[in-house]
Amino acid sequence: DGTTLKTPLNIKSGALENQYNDLYDPLMARSLRITCQLLMIELVVRLKEHVESFHLINFNTDGLMYRVKLKDVGLLDGIMSDWQSEKRITLERDHIKRVWIKDVNNLLAEYTDGEVHTVGGYLNYGHSEKAGFNINNNWIVVAEGIKNYFLNGISPEQTVAEDNNPFHYQYIAKSSRKFKDPHQVTSRGKIPVQKVNRVFASRDKSLGCLFHTSLATGSVNKISNLPENCILGNRNEVTIEQIDKDWYVSLIWKRINDYTGGRKQLTFL
Repeated sequence: DGTTLKTPLNIKSGALENQYNDLYDPLMARSLRITCQLLMIELVVRLKEHVESFHLINFNTDGLMYRVKLKDVGLLDGIMSDWQSEKRITLERDHIKRVWIKDVNNLLAEYTDGEVHTVGGYLNYGHSEKAGFNINNNWIVVAEGIKNYFLNGISPEQTVAEDNNPFHYQYIAKSSRKFKDPHQVTSRGKIPVQKVNRVFASRDKSLGCLFHTSLATGSVNKISNLPENCILGNRNEVTIEQIDKDWYVSLIWKRINDYTGGRKQLTFL
């Protein structure tokens, strides 16, 4: 049963790319990706050649998104059926009502049954389907702000104004083993910090960003993705009043524009 096997296969696939997992095998992971991509390319070529109304929207190693006229659905189904029999691969189909695409790995889709599907770091948080110990709870309010805007027409300003849970504004900033001396620049000078920190955008302008020093070059670099003014909440002591909500509103708008190119809501289908 393909549905039953999907989750364990996804977990295995993710484990192949995780250097801390006993199943780590980058050659096999790369081979799997390339093989699946070639199989999908073959299917797309067949559909383009034989289905006049077939319009490819998006595709990657494990799926394709397309638009087709109702009159051609039977022909398309027949081609897909032949491909499945030849490759011994079972395809699943979802019917999409609306979709917003930033790139092949970042999209938001609303299915005709009302279910919402998200792909990519802009929108996903919580446990990863592909790796049980991979948890991402960064900037939950940002992900929700993007979804609220596209799906419900709610402005980023409203999403942020109504969310007073400090946990939803955190970013886990990590200084890898390639760096040393993690520190924060403040009005009181350089303050040493942990290798892993829970960071929030701060209203306090005396608090600067976090930096670390490269072991390879000795250069001092800003830890990526952080606001200019950071407050650390490693002991869960940060309150919503200390958080600079305007910074998150700006980030949501920036990421919305990454989907639309700065134009008014851009949708497909």
